[in-house]
Amino acid sequence: MIIFLFVAGKDMIFQVVKNNRIIKALVSGVTLIFNSFKRTFEYVSQHSPIFLFLFTVFIFLVGRGCYNIAIFQPLEELAYEQSVYRQEQEDKLFKDEIIRKQLRLANLFMNNERYEAAKFEYEAVIYLDEYNIEARKGLLKISTYERFKNNTFTPDVVESQIKMLVDDDQNDPHVNVFLGKLYDQLELAHASIENYSKAIQQDVTVSSAWFGLGRQYEKQGLSRKAIKAYEQAVFLSKWNSNYLTNLAYMYSKTGNYKKAIENYETILMLDYSELVAYLEISITYRLDGQFDMAYAYSDHLIRQLSDKKMVALKKNLNPWAYDIQYKDGSTEEISLDGLVPKKFYIFWTNALNHFVNYPDDVQLVESFIKKANSLICNIFKQTDADRIKKLVNYDIKQILNNKKNCYRLSLVVSTV
Repeated sequence: MIIFLFVAGKDMIFQVVKNNRIIKALVSGVTLIFNSFKRTFEYVSQHSPIFLFLFTVFIFLVGRGCYNIAIFQPLEELAYEQSVYRQEQEDKLFKDEIIRKQLRLANLFMNNERYEAAKFEYEAVIYLDEYNIEARKGLLKISTYERFKNNTFTPDVVESQIKMLVDDDQNDPHVNVFLGKLYDQLELAHASIENYSKAIQQDVTVSSAWFGLGRQYEKQGLSRKAIKAYEQAVFLSKWNSNYLTNLAYMYSKTGNYKKAIENYETILMLDYSELVAYLEISITYRLDGQFDMAYAYSDHLIRQLSDKKMVALKKNLNPWAYDIQYKDGSTEEISLDGLVPKKFYIFWTNALNHFVNYPDDVQLVESFIKKANSLICNIFKQTDADRIKKLVNYDIKQILNNKKNCYRLSLVVSTV
């Protein structure tokens, strides 16, 4: 019995020891695993951004490849909205810049009396910015001017319309130019000069104001002041044929034929269809004693008259006005309004130019005179012809003042 108990106890002790070893081994294994996990966790913690990035890439690839999921869709939408916003801002800045340039152009055209071009620019601004105040006002000014120019309303109505524009902006030079034009038409010289001068005070670059001022000085016989005003207008708008024409005429009138010819040649270089420039340069060459050039231009002008399209151009339908100066200082204006009076004077001018070149070729001179007289009819009466002949006589007297050529003109006086 005792032996049995001893053996059994020994086995139990051996079993306990054995189990204890197993437990220790388990504990050691668990400890080893824990320490390994701990080191791994610490490593991962230290390099978490990298693992997070790799994990994100992995998820993105799996989602994109297997399930076609747009992981960054919110960010993509935000980036797209930002790009759209930036593009809209760039477009707005570009549009604003275009509008500013078009308004500056329109203002420049208004300064130079290029109202059709200004109207085009204002309408282009309205297309980009429907409620642009400056463009709307510009169109209103042009509309008011067109009604005044076309005599749509009586002067008192036009004056009220223009003054309404003044009430909107006291410093608008174009409005004062319009008033100056209105008073010029009404032959209110003082009021016209006052408004042109006011426009210049408001903006010295308004060439139309200088031109209007020059016209008033020219009407008053103040040639030097007129030339200075015209020169300033041409300086500000050097390709404006109206300004060049008036300046050239004043140069010719004051005996500065060289400058007058230069201006007329510039006009014809800019626009060969400006018929009045051919007549003016022909007269100027004749006054300068260059009879061959005078005849060349007047003869070319007659050939131009056969071009119906050119003759019918709006600019060639405007009246041509010439002054006759008498010894007592008075002046008389001869206006050539319409194609027939213009042709009548052109034929006589060509006859005169040909005669001073070829005084023996009376037959051709007479043919030009016959062409002129053949224009006399029920519409263009003898009284109209006699009125223009006064201008022809004045031309002859101007040439007779050139003593070198008196002997060549003796027959011309009797012919007229």
